[in-house]
Amino acid sequence: VTQAERNESLALWGGTLLTLLICIGIGIAINRLIVRPLGRVMTFVEHIGEGDLTGTLGEGGHNEIGRLKRTLNAMVAGLADLARTNRTATSDLNAAAAEIRASAQEQAASVEEQFAAVQETAATVDEITHSGAQITKRAGEVIATAQATAQTSRQGLRAVADTARAMDAIREQAEAVAGNIVTLSEKTQTIGDIIETVNDISERTHLLALNAAIEAAAAGESGRSFAVVASEMKLLADQAKAATLQV
Repeated sequence: VTQAERNESLALWGGTLLTLLICIGIGIAINRLIVRPLGRVMTFVEHIGEGDLTGTLGEGGHNEIGRLKRTLNAMVAGLADLARTNRTATSDLNAAAAEIRASAQEQAASVEEQFAAVQETAATVDEITHSGAQITKRAGEVIATAQATAQTSRQGLRAVADTARAMDAIREQAEAVAGNIVTLSEKTQTIGDIIETVNDISERTHLLALNAAIEAAAAGESGRSFAVVASEMKLLADQAKAATLQV
């Protein structure tokens, strides 16, 4: 009986030591496979939120963290391309607007000169009314030319207004990009909350491992409380796996 009790005590202590080793291994694996990679991802996303689109994440494996890194790299590349395209389009539009504005000013000056010429012609017509219908016809042609020039000037002004509306549309697109960056920052905060949950689960796992050791030492004939603690540890492991899938 003494030998059996001794063997049972050795078995309980051996099981307790094995459980502690398993718990330590689980904690190290969670820290290496989940907490550290997610910490690097959070730092990278914070840089994106600050406007830095030059960095990239290292290539990960084929797990969820690796796919998240590849997705973030692709997203940053797309944002950088969009920013370059917006800058190029804005520069081109500014140049075109400047050219249209200069052309409109030239046309307005030309219209004023032509209207002045028309007025001078009308005065001349008043003075030389006796010259006949030929001078009247010529004055009508000059007036028609001035009206056509004025119409061209109005079209130029409408083109300037259209360009201004296009620039407003580009500004709205830029504001939409800023809104997407804000949304990305909010998702970054959510990822941080999930990481905190995983860390909390890891701490609870260590605590349950300690409780399991205490219960195993205090167990009598069957050690049922140790089995309950082991079941709770398995439940926490499932929660850690679900949190990893959510990340």
